[in-house]
Amino acid sequence: MDFLHIPTRPSWALQLESDRDKILLDHTHWEKESARWCLSLLLAYCDNESLSLAMTKMVNQKLSQFQEMRELLKSQAIIFTRQQPIGYDKRLKEIIVKKEPDRVVDRLLVSALQEARSYERFAFMANCLAEETLAGHYQKLVKSDPENYSTFIDLATHYRAEAYVFSRLDELAVYESELINTGGAKPRLHS
Repeated sequence: MDFLHIPTRPSWALQLESDRDKILLDHTHWEKESARWCLSLLLAYCDNESLSLAMTKMVNQKLSQFQEMRELLKSQAIIFTRQQPIGYDKRLKEIIVKKEPDRVVDRLLVSALQEARSYERFAFMANCLAEETLAGHYQKLVKSDPENYSTFIDLATHYRAEAYVFSRLDELAVYESELINTGGAKPRLHS
């Protein structure tokens, strides 16, 4: 995860404290959208057996985590509602090149960045949330989820040389760090 260019800003802890429910709701939506993205990768590149197997596993994992988050929201008396995205996901995906095989590489590396940032935020939440139930939930996620970002990077090396993959990952990480550094006006998992 050392490819992330900047860590979570300490000010995000203030968002977490003041808008915890919105961030938990956003995390729930994030799991759903992440499952959808993994499914789109599976459908687009199902000829790659390694990718197909990994995405099948991740889709199931993400959907399971989505349901777990729905239950967590209920236990916190948070109503699951639609939520306006802040653009982190969309803006990252806008820089994906259009021509293959670089397109699949970018899609996988953007996924790696998003997973790594999520993992970093989960660890942050596990340490910052005062309520034991919530902190325990995020501690569990940190223990069960650390390999997803490396899976995406490994899959990218099936399409391009490792040197290219890590060079491109660094380029994309620069852009991702700008998005995180500017943050978002609305409290979100990736704001």
